[in-house]
Amino acid sequence: MGITPDRHLDEPNLKLANVNRSEGGLSLTLVLPSVLIKPIKHLIRVVGIALMGLLLAHNVLAEEKAPLPSDLIQPAQSAGDSADKGQVPDAVIHRDASDLSIHDSTAKQYQSSLQKEQHIHDRLPMILYAVVILILITIGLNLGLRKILAQKTKDLIETNQGLRDNVLRLQMIVEAGKVGLWDWDLRTHQVCYSTEWKRQIGYEDHEISADFKEWQSRIHPDDLDRILLILQTYIEKPSPTHTVEFRFRHKNGSYRWILAHGSLIQDDQGEPMRMIGSHIDITERKQAEQELCESQLRFQNLVENLPAGAVYMKDGMIFINRAAEVITGYSRNELTTLDQWFNALYGADSFRIRQYYEID
Repeated sequence: MGITPDRHLDEPNLKLANVNRSEGGLSLTLVLPSVLIKPIKHLIRVVGIALMGLLLAHNVLAEEKAPLPSDLIQPAQSAGDSADKGQVPDAVIHRDASDLSIHDSTAKQYQSSLQKEQHIHDRLPMILYAVVILILITIGLNLGLRKILAQKTKDLIETNQGLRDNVLRLQMIVEAGKVGLWDWDLRTHQVCYSTEWKRQIGYEDHEISADFKEWQSRIHPDDLDRILLILQTYIEKPSPTHTVEFRFRHKNGSYRWILAHGSLIQDDQGEPMRMIGSHIDITERKQAEQELCESQLRFQNLVENLPAGAVYMKDGMIFINRAAEVITGYSRNELTTLDQWFNALYGADSFRIRQYYEID
């Protein structure tokens, strides 16, 4: 059961996102701040206007002056040629009123077109000036956005580096402390066991699957029912801490003593969702405790069987062996404190003797 911090973190991924946590560790993606959205929209709009202005200016500069319509030029040229020869052109003589009206209308359209072109030509410097201003604004905005994004990128890279450093420090602490971590999904019963968790019982990463039974099947049979009952009670009625000790089977068949800590994570409705915690191998501590207990037992047996009376004190209490009971005539239950001891043995002299030996 455990959270497995990855030893190797990916390089920061500077796209348009946030700090992400995954099975591979932590990665950081570049965030586009909301404060930049409006300037970017404005920049796009300005660029579009600038392009339209450039296109209009190009069309105006490239457009040549429209020639006089041929139907107005040809009759005049014919009339001039005929006049030079002293003849009146037939086209002029026989031109009717409808022809004259058509030519007059065409001339007016041509004149109107010339006026429009002149108007555009007069306003061309203003258009070009506006386009230049828009281009400068666009360049300024672009440079400003680049600066802002560069600063944001730098800040995010520094943040990502700090997160990576923290994770690496945590990994070093976990490895130095030989703490195995686990993360149990209570809904799927899938459990993530850390590398150290597996190493504690002699396994490599690939040798243990992410299954709850991997943990349950390795608990000592004499401890299993007790541990499962404690675990179920904790899930149903969570307390601030969950700590248990049990024997856990090693790969070599021996059993290691494990101290397990756990914490319950609930969803928004208060339902149990996950449980995370740690395993610490306390086998050596348990062995030391057992050795100490056996040593104390041997000492007590030695003192108890001494032929001479023996008295020793621990935590303000008096303990005597069988020989001392015979010598004093008191049972060990009657001499359990210093007051009882001195009063029984010295009577009225007990106060003076205690003062002499500076016994409180």
